[in-house]
Amino acid sequence: MTSPEDPPRQHSLFTRALLYVPVAIIRFATRVSRKEPIEGIKWEEIEIPSRDAGRTIKAFRYYRADRVRQGPRDVLLNFHGSGWMLHLWGEDHLYAGQVAKELDIDVYDMDYRKGPEAPFPAAHDDVEDAILHFANKDDVKSVSLSGFSAGANMAISGSANVQEKLSQSRIKEISSISVLYPPCDWSIADHAPSKNCEGGGLLLPPFVIWLFNACAVVDPRSFLTKRFSIAKLASPAQDIPSKHIVIVTGDGDHLHDGGVRFVKALQDGGHPDATFISLKNAGHSFDKSPKTDLARKYTASAYEAVIANIQRGLGAAGGQSNETTLRRRQGAGTTA
Repeated sequence: MTSPEDPPRQHSLFTRALLYVPVAIIRFATRVSRKEPIEGIKWEEIEIPSRDAGRTIKAFRYYRADRVRQGPRDVLLNFHGSGWMLHLWGEDHLYAGQVAKELDIDVYDMDYRKGPEAPFPAAHDDVEDAILHFANKDDVKSVSLSGFSAGANMAISGSANVQEKLSQSRIKEISSISVLYPPCDWSIADHAPSKNCEGGGLLLPPFVIWLFNACAVVDPRSFLTKRFSIAKLASPAQDIPSKHIVIVTGDGDHLHDGGVRFVKALQDGGHPDATFISLKNAGHSFDKSPKTDLARKYTASAYEAVIANIQRGLGAAGGQSNETTLRRRQGAGTTA
């Protein structure tokens, strides 16, 4: 007898056949383009072990070309967006390079398995394996997390799900969690507050949302578990092992209001540093290939907010006044 927490590990042949054509078309249309050079940054593809014997998890490591490694390093693990379906590993190339360059830390842009070939809990298992792998490495000083969309959701849920094991690791907790447009709650069918996407991104069509959901899980009840619906965490402020959390979402995104409620729950629960940044007239994935001046401004401001949050987690922003930090957050939109 299966449960939503431990569903069948494969879709039926009928479901896979039904999904095959639309999945193939959308994957082809959204394939990741060739990586462009980033001044002062090198990157390499690596593999880390997974919980399954003989299977590894891929990652791109980004690092400053002008630095010689000495001693343990601060690390950021980034999890790309995908709708748990799209092969978009590598699309955060410029973001990863910028963070590595500005903060002089090692950024690991992690891959993870996708549906419909590998539905829940495959991707979540990979994210949690990555967190615990780096948390126990001798050459890692600290671990921060970031993510986009599906990856943003799993950065939060993954850290919460491994909290007990994390407390027994070398690093004990996550330095910071910085995420853009995460899904937070499947129990409520939210709609985007704005239908204007002048600030970049898009309003996800209902069919695409349905397709993402159909690929992601075998049992739809899995969406209501804490590994998907992070709003279901009993006490988010205590369940998430990080003292610094920032969420950025546009109000042209149907995920916006769920993020507002989640951060409010963190704040009401006494979380010491939880911030929601709302971007007016920005849609889902507003930072991907921004085409308007406003979209480019939002992208720069959102990434700056992420970098500031990582700095707070590392203790490197202690000299900044609260007024300076507030100005940074307001530059990206509105704060909550």
